Amino acid sequence: MPLAQAGRRPQNTDMRQILWIPEWQARGRLNSGDATVWIDVVRLEVCWPRDYLYIAKGAPDHRWGYEKFGRWLSQATVPVEMPHISIDETNQIHFTNGRHRFAWMRDHGAKALPVTICDREAGVLSELAGTELRECRIEQTQRVRRLRWI
Repeated sequence: MPLAQAGRRPQNTDMRQILWIPEWQARGRLNSGDATVWIDVVRLEVCWPRDYLYIAKGAPDHRWGYEKFGRWLSQATVPVEMPHISIDETNQIHFTNGRHRFAWMRDHGAKALPVTICDREAGVLSELAGTELRECRIEQTQRVRRLRWI
């Protein structure tokens, strides 16, 4: 039986827990009415591709911000700033900050992560992509570890 079917990770993969902080808190500001919502990465991914700023897996035109974040994360000693999302009147999701962070986490195995959103839109986001998970873990393969040396 393949490892994935047996529920085991490949031997060269470690799981790393990611700690998060709202942008306003990381920058020493007061909260201006944002809520934190834990989202299911797959469910949010389904809602996001309609946005013209969507970052597809492996998209070459967005690699700079994506790779820059990966390098930063490989050396980070502080929590990651949560992405910020807005929802328009058609329930389309837009990233106002953090789309490269989200894409990188998605592509490295995160199942859930927290985002910030305006208080009045938090309920809609919870219905569209919310999760009960309260932990973000990513696969840290040997390839990801090598990002430290780029």
